[in-house]
Amino acid sequence: MQESVLSTENLKKSFGGLVVAEGIHFRVGKNEARCIIGPNGAGKTTFFNLVTGLLSSDSGSIRIENKDVTRLPVNERQKLGLVRTFQAPRIFPLFSVFDNVLLALQANRRFGSLIKCLFPNKNDTEEIQHAMEQTGLLHVSDRLAGSLSHGEKKRVEMAMAIVQKPKVLLMDEPTAGMTVKETQEIADLVNQIRRQMSVVIVEHDMEFVREIADVISVLYKGNLVREGTLHELENDPFIQEIYLGSVAL
Repeated sequence: MQESVLSTENLKKSFGGLVVAEGIHFRVGKNEARCIIGPNGAGKTTFFNLVTGLLSSDSGSIRIENKDVTRLPVNERQKLGLVRTFQAPRIFPLFSVFDNVLLALQANRRFGSLIKCLFPNKNDTEEIQHAMEQTGLLHVSDRLAGSLSHGEKKRVEMAMAIVQKPKVLLMDEPTAGMTVKETQEIADLVNQIRRQMSVVIVEHDMEFVREIADVISVLYKGNLVREGTLHELENDPFIQEIYLGSVAL
């Protein structure tokens, strides 16, 4: 069995009487592209919030490789290689694209400093340029991030994630609001970067899922109800009923 780079065991969370994660067991292997699907309100973003530390779980455990990170804060999980992008890009709009990626590069370094941010060395500059090249941003590197299109802002956030060289990159609806061309570019990028890291993606666009996913996990009402390939799941009557809204757990 392949060693997991990210795993959860019996992960639970509720808000009062509302259960949003019901004992989730989840594993991602090295260089795996995993998509998480499910109808609105299934608990997909909540699961990401639990895994990254934005929400604390009621019980269960979260591991990055063999290290239990269940009670570690967000920044400590980032230092261990767990990085995330959001539905709405979290960037610095009044900074250039280059400086956004530079800030992300320095953020998790133990000895990062203002001087290093103001005067990046040659190695840092090369890493930043490589991340921008991968995400198709070199031609806008000097522009203010806030002046870019929605799709470009998404790619800025992806460059900020990639430059940190994570073990696992979590992406929350990366194609939301994208054109068909932009969606294909993101699919191509995911298929490229997965050689360097594992990628876990919450996504509604099933054509995008078809293009990039090794394994699909289906969440419904806080439960992980199915896992498999798209071929295994797309004709599953239970999955079809979930999306038609006629299943009750």
